[in-house]
Amino acid sequence: MNVPIAPTLTSVREILDQSRILPSVSEEFIRLLQICLANNICKFKNDFYQFQDGLPMGSPISPLMGEIFMNRVENEIFSSNSPLLQHVHYWCRYVDDVLCLWHGNTEQLTDFLHFINSSLYPSIKFTLEVGGSSINFLDLTITLANNRHYFEIYRKPTHTDTLIHGLSFHPLPRSHTRCFPSDDTQTSFSSSNLCCFSEGSSNY
Repeated sequence: MNVPIAPTLTSVREILDQSRILPSVSEEFIRLLQICLANNICKFKNDFYQFQDGLPMGSPISPLMGEIFMNRVENEIFSSNSPLLQHVHYWCRYVDDVLCLWHGNTEQLTDFLHFINSSLYPSIKFTLEVGGSSINFLDLTITLANNRHYFEIYRKPTHTDTLIHGLSFHPLPRSHTRCFPSDDTQTSFSSSNLCCFSEGSSNY
């Protein structure tokens, strides 16, 4: 994910302002972020390269900045008043992978993909996978049937089934937030498609 730094820092500044952080503290924090993000350098075959834009790969701060930027992208998409948004029944994102339930035809879905790829940031390009009534998303296979969601564990063909030993010194997993409609929803899913939008690159 080639995240542009300038709008990301703008979002950080907006978050600090909304949190009523003292302006002097906010400005100093922004300057420190600029220092951390400025030296985006990598080494390849004994040659050093500096990227013109984007977050440093491997930096501890890059995932957080990527999340802030993707939140900005989402806000801009859903505040755009595009008529295509009426077809989005839900939109659930994890980092740069999105699960979407689409109420509409394939042509409208293609128009929506073009809209989010052409109207926002040139460096961010989503790809689209249409699963119909079933789709693999992260480590789940999600199926729509009888107006309900059904879940199964999904393993990629390259999965090795190598697990952390139960006695290893490893933090307990954090709970995950539910992101689907409640089971008693009355919405009909008979004409809906499960879709996955993925940003083109997994690198920050």
